[in-house]
Amino acid sequence: MTRDRERIVQRILGSKEGFYKVSYTPLRDDGTIDSTNKYPEAEWVPKDTVPKHIVDVWNDFIKSRAQSERMRALYLDGSAPTKVIERVVYTAGPETTPRNESPQDTPTPVGAEQPQHIPEERREDTAETETDADTESLQSMRESIENLKSELEKQAETIAVLTQERDKAKRSAENAKEQATLLKELYETASNTVSETTTKLREVQQENQRIKTALDEGLAAQRAFTERIMITKDEQILHLKQQYAVLVAQSHNTNAQIRNYAALWQAHAEREAMAMRERQQRIAFYEAQKHATAQQLPAPQQTESKTTPTPTITEPVTIQDELAELAAEAQEANDTVGDLPRRARRVQSASVPPAQSPNPSAEQQSENNNAHESDSALSVKRIVNADDTPGAANIVPRPSVKRARHASDASETQP
Repeated sequence: MTRDRERIVQRILGSKEGFYKVSYTPLRDDGTIDSTNKYPEAEWVPKDTVPKHIVDVWNDFIKSRAQSERMRALYLDGSAPTKVIERVVYTAGPETTPRNESPQDTPTPVGAEQPQHIPEERREDTAETETDADTESLQSMRESIENLKSELEKQAETIAVLTQERDKAKRSAENAKEQATLLKELYETASNTVSETTTKLREVQQENQRIKTALDEGLAAQRAFTERIMITKDEQILHLKQQYAVLVAQSHNTNAQIRNYAALWQAHAEREAMAMRERQQRIAFYEAQKHATAQQLPAPQQTESKTTPTPTITEPVTIQDELAELAAEAQEANDTVGDLPRRARRVQSASVPPAQSPNPSAEQQSENNNAHESDSALSVKRIVNADDTPGAANIVPRPSVKRARHASDASETQP
């Protein structure tokens, strides 16, 4: 069954090369057949668009019509000289002759038993002639009857084939009807599914719109809350920056003098380390020179000599030395560098005297004294420039431990 824009092909009305002329069955809006409406106009359509069972019915009709034409050719005229006619079943011919027509005007079909109608005045004269004619033409009539029998058998076979084709066409029609019912059910199912899907889609769209509205409101509230938090945090950061500035100013004002002393101590520690390295280098040099000299000289004779202690020469203490000592002690209290305290380094230096030649030259001793005095003067100069406090000038001088240590080192180097 073919459906084209809600139309169903009903039957074929004619054919030509490549086309069939078909009529359509009227349908209602729900797809059912409407037998009360006017049939649509027939039209020519391509042969490949017509259903196969409709084409089979059309072919059966063509074969039946050809068979009918062949059977009409077997009709015998009413004036034929015969009385022996076999009955032949042919559905296309009329069963009886109407009363208002004469037998001569109506062709006699095969199988109808009708006598010859001869006028009254000639019936007696033709009795013998009819008998002779029957005797003479008996052989030819038998042959004709045999031919008709064989043709009848062929037509019976054809009728059987047509009957089978008719049954096949009926079965095809039933199958087509079942297919139409199935297609109708499928169409109704698809329509219901589309309706349900449309309803669900509308509900999903409404739910989506509701969720979108709720999400927009939530995002707006979250954005406002975040902005308030950012404003609060900015105020807190500004307040903390102000507090930090105040604390930095207080720390700068409070620890300025301590930082100055720390800077002075750092510079002094660097100078002390440099002097310690130079001293160790000189000690190594003097030790090597002493060892070389001892190898060149002969072994000395052991003579007892009375050593006389060398008196310690004390130098006058100045205000610069006292300021340097005070700065050093203040830095020792706040030592963050990790070096040994000043007094510990003094003890270590005193315990390891430098190795000098037995007779140091006056030039070397004056060089050491000048280096020490220049370091002390530089330290005092930095302290005086960095320290502007009024109490710095009221410091009471005390004996210089550094100069006393220098004097003791010089006395130890004497022969």
